[in-house]
Amino acid sequence: MSRKDRRKRFGQHFMVKPELIDKMIALLNIRKRDVVFEIGAGRGELTERLAQFSKKVIAYEIDERLFREAKERLYNKENINLVLGDAFKSHRSFDLLISNLPYSRSSDFICWLAGKRFKRALVTLQSDFVKKLLAKPGDKNYRAISVIAQIAFKITIKDKIEREAFNPKPKVTSYLVLIGQKNRLKDVRFIKTLFSFRGKKLSKALKKLTLSNLKLNDGFLSKRVEHLTPDEILYLIEKLEVKR
Repeated sequence: MSRKDRRKRFGQHFMVKPELIDKMIALLNIRKRDVVFEIGAGRGELTERLAQFSKKVIAYEIDERLFREAKERLYNKENINLVLGDAFKSHRSFDLLISNLPYSRSSDFICWLAGKRFKRALVTLQSDFVKKLLAKPGDKNYRAISVIAQIAFKITIKDKIEREAFNPKPKVTSYLVLIGQKNRLKDVRFIKTLFSFRGKKLSKALKKLTLSNLKLNDGFLSKRVEHLTPDEILYLIEKLEVKR
């Protein structure tokens, strides 16, 4: 498989502007006591920089050839743990997270991070996905991922990144997104399942889910699923946890 084909397979777009890497490190605000988790080590350029400021870097890379290149570059760095594999299968603990995410894994990332404990995360996300994360109830972009993100995180857009900052160039612009934790969601399946009933009233959705015995007022039950606010869905989750 050629390098171009591997990039396409994993949805990889490498940053080619050093000043952007400098900005990411500054925004993450690393302290010497922090453990940094990096998703997508690539060839190890950013990984090496992160190690200069932190206690430890845990860096995952899924592409075997890139992993070997990074390993050769970082072999003498004692505070770097370079791992070949899928970061979203990791149960490692960390303080900070940083990633130039493959666009195809953006939803996986949000769902995975919602169950973690952390201080801050800084990631690059494509513009259309950011719209989904920030969408309001009733908007066409309001989805389960919107609710998961808005319940779990405080999301701040830090900068717009033009296509020319990457190689190969993605088809869309990206944003640097700073994420802080609000609520830890151990299980996002209920939210995903609930949004499979978009267009239905909450009462009908709960009936389909055999949850019609939940004690909720009529005004709440008459709302359509896509008009429920993140706070209202969090309330539902809390009611379910009490019931269990």
